[in-house]
Amino acid sequence: TESLELINNADVIVSKGMGNFETLKGAGLNIYYMFMCKCDKFCEMFNAPKYSYMFLNEKRVNVN
Repeated sequence: TESLELINNADVIVSKGMGNFETLKGAGLNIYYMFMCKCDKFCEMFNAPKYSYMFLNEKRVNVN
């Protein structure tokens, strides 16, 4: 589809929200994620206090 083509050819993608992080992580794209750590799983994953704001790049952070 046209949307998938745009995503695959983008230099940078900005993704907002934990749901998008869960869906897109590991896609191998240059994605910057913005979200708030609201659940224990994410707080543990990123070693961050609850309700911390996160801004991270998939290529620079291990997001497995």
